Amino acid sequence: ICSNYIGYILEKCPENSDKWEKVPGIFTQPKGTIKDLETNKKYKFRVKAENIYGVGEPLETTSSIIVKPPYDPPDAPDTPEIADYNSNYIKLKWEKPKKDGGNPVTGYNIEMREKGRNNWTPCNTIPVRGKEYTASNLREGRSYEFRVAAVNEAGPGAPSKPTQSQKAEVPIFPADAPDQPKVDKITKDSVTLSWKKPLNDGG
Repeated sequence: ICSNYIGYILEKCPENSDKWEKVPGIFTQPKGTIKDLETNKKYKFRVKAENIYGVGEPLETTSSIIVKPPYDPPDAPDTPEIADYNSNYIKLKWEKPKKDGGNPVTGYNIEMREKGRNNWTPCNTIPVRGKEYTASNLREGRSYEFRVAAVNEAGPGAPSKPTQSQKAEVPIFPADAPDQPKVDKITKDSVTLSWKKPLNDGG
């Protein structure tokens, strides 16, 4: 029997298809690598033994196999923080996710939406390398929400929870304390005080 043995034939078939395609190459050992498959697509495989008398019956994999990297996308980062804002921009910052999926995080995708709307809009076309981002050209007086997704070689992971809504507006803060009041005049029924204006009026 061994002297009649020639080799094996491998075939592949995308899931939900019945079109089997022969895998190129010569397989003389009971193993083989099928290359040039589409990432994140499922395939079925089968193998046939061949000798000088012909080709035997195929034996098929028990289930479809998804072709993907040997690691997963990263976890979602924690909710981003609003670091700064003004009438036409909002600046975000965040921390990297607790789990990177077994492959280093290479960047982040940021999305935004106006408060009250359902659809998210991408802010960047290429993943941001750092852990902060400034969304610019915003419309003054509109409120926005943001979320962030980490990216590695397996692709983007799940997005974070959205930020609290933030209005694009000039920030106003409480004024600084003025100087200590001085007594200028005292009468039998009144006191006149004076003081210097605070250095910072809070905007």
